[in-house]
Amino acid sequence: MYDTKKYLHIGQLTAILLLQGGQGLPIFNHSVAHYIIYEKITNCHEDLPKNMRKAFDQLKDMSNNQISRCIDDLLPNRFEEGYSVPSCKIEQSHLPRIIQAMVAHHIIQPQKMILDQFLQGLQIGGLLEVLRSHQKESYSLFKGSDVHLTADVFENMLKFKYDMIIPGSNNMAIAQAIEQGCFLLLQAAESGEAKFLVDETSLNVTLSSILKWLTGATRIPAVGLDSKIEVLFDPTAVLPRVNTCSLQLYMPLLSKFSDPEMVMKTIAEWITNSVGFGLV
Repeated sequence: MYDTKKYLHIGQLTAILLLQGGQGLPIFNHSVAHYIIYEKITNCHEDLPKNMRKAFDQLKDMSNNQISRCIDDLLPNRFEEGYSVPSCKIEQSHLPRIIQAMVAHHIIQPQKMILDQFLQGLQIGGLLEVLRSHQKESYSLFKGSDVHLTADVFENMLKFKYDMIIPGSNNMAIAQAIEQGCFLLLQAAESGEAKFLVDETSLNVTLSSILKWLTGATRIPAVGLDSKIEVLFDPTAVLPRVNTCSLQLYMPLLSKFSDPEMVMKTIAEWITNSVGFGLV
């Protein structure tokens, strides 16, 4: 039976670890670690999607008049994301609050139930109160790696293995097209353009969703991965097989994968339909 209190138990185990002198659980991004320790939504935009980070970087260098003219183009969905002040009234002083609204909408609210359970677990022995009374020191117990997940960073984590494929064969050509399609998907995901229509269903793939599919994690762990993610090829398979423990992806050598665009679309469909660890 599914454990509806899983994250409560994780919080309790983390508390016990800390109470016994352990090193904490430094796996969270800044926004979540800040929420855990400071009980507030951060006004730092570093964890927002790339297009939003870029928009805020542009806005911070603009005058108030420029902001009111450009903000509808740079942040077209801000009303749905929790900030309803009309564009004609927005100026520099509003930017921190807009960032907070975006962080709440995109990062905190989608996992609020999980975070609340985790925080409840941290209350063992009054630990959470102690942590929050020593905020500067406690923050580092939960803040994970500062490495941002980009297409280039992701590419460096992959290792394509061609050992079992005959050079010059048709399978080799398909495998190389798969590699090309994977890299194109990473670049599209980074720019927010990894959107596909499959059987009238709209699919949107992000770098975090790809990483979760391959490793079970949505961000690079604080200590990094144990090894590179190996991409191997199975000529007898029709579906991929992902082993998140050994960091291995077995790709089928389907003839349709001679087209890198088809590789992108099919992987997006697999990720969307994935049920979790193991066989997809």
